[in-house]
Amino acid sequence: MKRLRSITTITCFIILLFLLASCSGYNSKMRDHLTDVANYDSYSGEICDIYYLDPQNKKISVLSSDGFSQYDVVIEVTFEDHDTVKNFLGAEANPEWTLDDFKFQFLITKENNEILIENGFYDEIAMNTPIEITTSSLIYMDSNFFFIAAIVYNGTEFLRFEDGIENIDEFVNSH
Repeated sequence: MKRLRSITTITCFIILLFLLASCSGYNSKMRDHLTDVANYDSYSGEICDIYYLDPQNKKISVLSSDGFSQYDVVIEVTFEDHDTVKNFLGAEANPEWTLDDFKFQFLITKENNEILIENGFYDEIAMNTPIEITTSSLIYMDSNFFFIAAIVYNGTEFLRFEDGIENIDEFVNSH
């Protein structure tokens, strides 16, 4: 009896470990969507904020910080009109809300961030100015997966789509 209880406990523990290990990362639906170039569209908007999340210091502005090349960066954007919000979300935007009520956070992976640093993007940008981004618009399991694959700012392409999507593909597959 005692041996049966031990075997049952060990089996339950192994199953629990397997279930916990299989819950992390991106599932096949997410990987398929985020690595398919057809799921990325270009949108024009205005830069509201750019920051990275330092695990120790929390949200830190990129523009007032050095040494953020080892982090994923978040760029916060508002779109230029309600039609763009509708196209991005795939649903009607509440017309009573102002465009400032629709601030979207887009992820720039560490590898794409390094390209932006190398190309001088952060030296050129200014808040509340127009930007064009090519991004995914995946909302899955109540979470947003808005990855930036390309950035054009002030007429200059700082992140090419081909490079951006390749880095996103590597990021998703490694997680």
